[in-house]
Amino acid sequence: MKYFFVRICFNQDFLNAQYNQGDIVSVRLIEQLGNSVIESYSYYYHSFISLKIQALNGSECWSLVMGAFMKLYPNNANAITILINEEDSDNAVVMNEFFSYLIGSTEYISVCNTLSNAMKRVKDKTYIDSFRAMNYLISVDAGFGFSKMIAITSNMMGRIGLFPEAKDSTLEYIIGEEDKMGCTSVDTIIDTLWNEENYNKVVGFDLTYFLDKVKHDELRSFIKRLDRLQQCYLFMFRIPYLSHKALDAFREIMEDVTEVKTISVPPFSELEMRDYAVMRAWQMDLTIQNEAIDIFYDRICREKMDGRFYGLRTANKVFNEMVWCKTSHDEEALNRSTPVDYDTMNGDDLKEMAEEKSVELTGFEELSKLIGMEKIEKQLHEIVSQIKLAVSNDKLDRPCIHMRFVGSPGTGKTTVARIVGKIFKENGLLSKGSFFEYEAHSLIGEYIGQTAPKTRSICRDAYGSVLFIDEAYSLSQGDSEKGYGKEAITTLIAEMENHRDDMVIIMAGYTDEMSDLMEVNPGLRSRLPFILEFSNYTRQQLVEIFMSMARKSFEVESDLEPAVREYINGLDEGFMASKEFANARFIRNLYERTWSKAAYRASDKGLTNVKLCKADFVNASGDKEFSEKLMTVQRVGF
Repeated sequence: MKYFFVRICFNQDFLNAQYNQGDIVSVRLIEQLGNSVIESYSYYYHSFISLKIQALNGSECWSLVMGAFMKLYPNNANAITILINEEDSDNAVVMNEFFSYLIGSTEYISVCNTLSNAMKRVKDKTYIDSFRAMNYLISVDAGFGFSKMIAITSNMMGRIGLFPEAKDSTLEYIIGEEDKMGCTSVDTIIDTLWNEENYNKVVGFDLTYFLDKVKHDELRSFIKRLDRLQQCYLFMFRIPYLSHKALDAFREIMEDVTEVKTISVPPFSELEMRDYAVMRAWQMDLTIQNEAIDIFYDRICREKMDGRFYGLRTANKVFNEMVWCKTSHDEEALNRSTPVDYDTMNGDDLKEMAEEKSVELTGFEELSKLIGMEKIEKQLHEIVSQIKLAVSNDKLDRPCIHMRFVGSPGTGKTTVARIVGKIFKENGLLSKGSFFEYEAHSLIGEYIGQTAPKTRSICRDAYGSVLFIDEAYSLSQGDSEKGYGKEAITTLIAEMENHRDDMVIIMAGYTDEMSDLMEVNPGLRSRLPFILEFSNYTRQQLVEIFMSMARKSFEVESDLEPAVREYINGLDEGFMASKEFANARFIRNLYERTWSKAAYRASDKGLTNVKLCKADFVNASGDKEFSEKLMTVQRVGF
């Protein structure tokens, strides 16, 4: 009998499907393998597991793993990647040392494993020169581990004998115009590489600069100049994560000049991001509980929504904040003479970071509390009843559950969309019921082939939940970012169809513009069958909204409401009917300005108790952005 180091990686889409059904694949597989497993190095990860397995040879080891997996998940043979090395081989040491805590990057790890195994079998110099001559084009978004891959590759090259082992054996450049955004020109790079005192380094290049078609000839010229340095360095190139078609097209340009192996590294799925939190905790000798992981992932989702997410840099920022919160919580506990568990990070440690969630009211109860939503509430009751009936009756086809929210800004579309997730979760129509909000432009990439993967990644996060796309009509307007908007629409339609039972996509915007959007692609209208129309608030409803905000957080004087009513009744009709008017959003801004005035007044007089009164409101509504919205001619009644 021999012992083998085995890494088993799971396909993202397969994992999501199982996880939504409450199935942790890694745990089930280890249980199925039984006594064959001698040791587990990563039992608590979802996206992969690393095991020591007992078998006669490598073939039997592979058969054991695949056989156990197929018993659990028949017809899913393509859902796993199995990497095997004998425990006592140098290669197993390399794989264990470098990849035990590397999340995702399955294709990269597989290529490294193949290269490492080949080097142990082949000592011929001709073969070694061929290995050194290979270049690697890695399609990975910024912040998802390219620099780490360069460092790991360099270390591995030294361990398996392709390069001498040495410190400082990597270089990394962002190609572009000199001194802009940390970029380096091609001429400077070539000069630097020729003048290096120590060769045998792994050099990484960010080639994003060359994705523009007009720069493809420049790319060929650059690769030709690098070719003369091929035996001195190993080159790794990065471009953003693209569709396979776009990646192949870019590789073909490079292959006009040199040999290139492509590797795709998709953005982290939900489970891989959760695994990253576990890995970071283990690096600090911390056990992280599920509540803390939930808080980490919720925060990651919020970080993504403004379109400025920087991969693992952002994830590290969030985790470092978690560590700070835990440390502060531990200090407070010590001051209260309360027992402290320094080795565990739990939900109580991170209360400052947790998003407040309403648990007292059901989704429909929350909806009923909103002003002016009676028609919307009735319609959602009908939608839920229809879907539940279809689910319970085999003779009925389950309707597509995606929706259109149409109306002016500030009419409650986002608020209601958030509640829809809660309602659908409570009625068993969604597995998670979380809420993801994006503006339409966040789905669009900067380069050909980038939009579809980006849109799919956003949808993947929202499986089992609500994906709310605001100003969705902008995907079809003008050139829509060089025509990439239509690519996003096509991808959304595919996601709507493939995940019609476990995700709700809500596209929102102005009524007329949303109608125009439906004409862009015939598939949109049928996949967004439910239309919820959000009317502008009446003047009386706007008064009620202002007063409900005020009474929720402050005491109010009796003269406040008449002043609010007088102002709102005096708003210009043309302004209220225009797209400039933001309804409840305008009222919220006015309310916040009012309590700002009240806070200043109380502070100036040395008062500790702040009450809102007419004077505060008059001062607030007198500011230019509010006063200029009043009727220019005051009307006189007869």
